[in-house]
Amino acid sequence: MKEKDFEDILIKYPELIEENLEFLGRQVTVYGRRIDILFKDVHNRKLIIELKIGPIKDQNIGQILSYEGMLLSHDDPTIRVMLIGNRVPPNIQRSLDHHGIAWKEITYNSLKEFIEKKHDTKFLNLFQESSSNPKNIKNENKNYNARNLTVLTEPYQISNIQRLIQDIWITKAKNNIFKNITLGIKHSSRTYDVFYIEELDAWGSFTVSPRENPTRYWNAFGLGNPNTSKSIICEINFNFKGELRAAGLIAINSNREKYILHSGRLGGNFNSKIFWDRYVGDECIINEKRYAIVSKVESSEMIENIINFVKKVESIKEDKR
Repeated sequence: MKEKDFEDILIKYPELIEENLEFLGRQVTVYGRRIDILFKDVHNRKLIIELKIGPIKDQNIGQILSYEGMLLSHDDPTIRVMLIGNRVPPNIQRSLDHHGIAWKEITYNSLKEFIEKKHDTKFLNLFQESSSNPKNIKNENKNYNARNLTVLTEPYQISNIQRLIQDIWITKAKNNIFKNITLGIKHSSRTYDVFYIEELDAWGSFTVSPRENPTRYWNAFGLGNPNTSKSIICEINFNFKGELRAAGLIAINSNREKYILHSGRLGGNFNSKIFWDRYVGDECIINEKRYAIVSKVESSEMIENIINFVKKVESIKEDKR
């Protein structure tokens, strides 16, 4: 879904923002500044909407503060400003509240559910087009032969794939390395090196399982800046020998093409039934068990596909909450 599509939905259904809004215009200029959407609220005040598809980021706070300061320098004290995104991380929420800036989180799932209740086929098509591929990330996962996928059990190949994922991620993170970060792991005092890919607003941490006598590679992923967003959204862990005890798995087909899979076990209060009741995307069956296909290992978009999967998991958790 593009930002324009998000605008279209809010213009047609302003009740998603608040009740009794009157649409005045979009991409209009107010005091020399082009704004996304302009409404009038129930008290006849102008409401300026700054819309961000995806998560609200740190830099958006500075933008909205500068924006509001410019508007308040004029003789219209009734103007309101609101920042809207599909995800507003807790640290961003606290900062916006501290500065008295209105915000609204409208998740992808809640938006889809609202449109389904309205039976609006025009907008429903937007979700059908992007449901298995949010943010229009190229997806090469569909060219697999599910009947020929088998578990990869060769330790050196699993090790090589683990290293490949780690190396590509770290390369994309450039110099955004956060040392000694305590991640959201219960009863753990260990710290980890976290690698943040700023343009994709996602982080990853890579090691072996933080247990005695580890048997698997431990790959934790989250969204947002790891200085303030330390919650692990998803782990994709691989057993050293390809055993099925870890949630992550690497499979191979007859053409020697390899795939990263996930069983749907998310840990905590999120069992695999919760995952599979809500998951939309490619999947396969191995040993009579369902697996989500995260990415083809050979894909040029492997890291983007992993982040895409993490975002799906985040939406599943948000929907359950």
